[in-house]
Amino acid sequence: MSDEYLIRIHATATNFFDLLQIRGKYQHQPPLPWVAGAEFSGVVVKAPALLDDGRTPKFKVGDKVFGSGQGGYATLICTTEERIKIIPKGWDFFDAAGLFVTAPTSYAALVTRAGIKKGMGPSFAFDVMCHANLRM
Repeated sequence: MSDEYLIRIHATATNFFDLLQIRGKYQHQPPLPWVAGAEFSGVVVKAPALLDDGRTPKFKVGDKVFGSGQGGYATLICTTEERIKIIPKGWDFFDAAGLFVTAPTSYAALVTRAGIKKGMGPSFAFDVMCHANLRM
């Protein structure tokens, strides 16, 4: 599509959605053939000259970005502007790869659902991580 960016992937993240999709158990399976992975970070290698709605693209070739799009386990991915963001200053590709889906999902699980609060201590976080690993 004319409004897509081409991103060279440097790191990717894995979340529960990916595991379900790989096993064919996610409610929205892409048509075959497809590449797994929903999150990535990398470098813009091609940017649109103009977006379909006439706007000037936010990102340029060489920008370090993270985002989401089907095919995050590939080496290159095409995605639209609303699905990528600039990597925060001081973050590397590995840190940024899980920012788009995994980080907000984890935050919602721990803060909204589990009710974790400041001061609960490292033992609570350790228990949560151990439980998560045991369920894999």
